[in-house]
Amino acid sequence: MRNYINLELYQRTSEVYELYFTTDGVPENLEGWTIYFTVKNSLEDPETSSIITKDIVITEDPGDGKVDITLTPDDTDIIPKVYWYDITVKDEQGNVNVVAFGRVKVTKHATQRT
Repeated sequence: MRNYINLELYQRTSEVYELYFTTDGVPENLEGWTIYFTVKNSLEDPETSSIITKDIVITEDPGDGKVDITLTPDDTDIIPKVYWYDITVKDEQGNVNVVAFGRVKVTKHATQRT
């Protein structure tokens, strides 16, 4: 299933996106899966010019169906504007699926003291 979901985050802050994978309400065993989170300026940009890339290889608690995509302040230290993102999953058999995509708006926050 693909979901078009718009995201918003603040520049130079941490963010955690929790993903849950289930089949008929039962958590998937994610052992051997890799989750790819990619942010780009444009859909046409090559992967080599991605703004944010996260590759999460599932090794701990693979049977609970939960994955966290954690962004650090270094990851989000980018120009405030609207970008494109997607979340792609590669399972243990090598099947690749886009599970979410859309726009991500990066906003400057009011205080810059940290």
